[in-house]
Amino acid sequence: MVLWYRQPMRWLRPIRLNSGPRAVLLVAGCLPWAGPPALAQAGGDMQAQILYAWQSTDMNRLQALRQSLQQSAQGAHVATGALYHLAHADYRIALLRLFLHHSGAERPLQDCVHELSDLLRSDPASAEAMILQAACYVQLAPLRRLQSAYMQLRARQRLGRAAELSPGNPRAALVEAQLELQARGATGPVPGELDKAARLFEGIVTTSSDAPDWGDAETYLMLGHAWRVQGDMVEARNWIEKALIAAPDFKAARMELALLGH
Repeated sequence: MVLWYRQPMRWLRPIRLNSGPRAVLLVAGCLPWAGPPALAQAGGDMQAQILYAWQSTDMNRLQALRQSLQQSAQGAHVATGALYHLAHADYRIALLRLFLHHSGAERPLQDCVHELSDLLRSDPASAEAMILQAACYVQLAPLRRLQSAYMQLRARQRLGRAAELSPGNPRAALVEAQLELQARGATGPVPGELDKAARLFEGIVTTSSDAPDWGDAETYLMLGHAWRVQGDMVEARNWIEKALIAAPDFKAARMELALLGH
């Protein structure tokens, strides 16, 4: 069996947990761009386009979006929203590179950290920027072995401040779960923070299409996978199907669901 998140939220990179002929290959490779979801088509929602490209494992589209964002982020007066989307695109590119075993995942993660540092200098109370930066630090930790403890510390510091600014933020709970998994490994009971994140996502209502709302589908998928590893196929199916309701084109969720059988 192969678990699809070696270190928390390096969700696209498999790691062997035990022997067995079957591997959970949640993403088969880059797929043709089929167009963004309806929200992105109607409103030009950059966040939706980034998520769709990532969920459909379209590296070419992700890189094109990133290039467009980088161009719009140049200049003396850059909107904080543009910097956030640029950092988010870098984060997703890094995750996809890790799964595809491509080199260069460290660079977009470092770019993500720097871009969000720039954003936080102009908007020091942005909890969402802190949470995304914490997620990038979590992914950098295993890539920089000598600085791993420092990266984890920085992630915790960012999450601590974000919790003060945005109590009950589901993305903060998700990154907390990533840190929990990184500290103890992927085996063992379902992380409490991961279950907490899923419950928080279930109760959230997004009031603006421009507000960050990523994390629900991947949280549900991680939780479904964790329950499948624990042997609870009913609970696993419940969460994986929720992931597909949140993101119908989520290739990883489709492949995880197929492993459950009928």
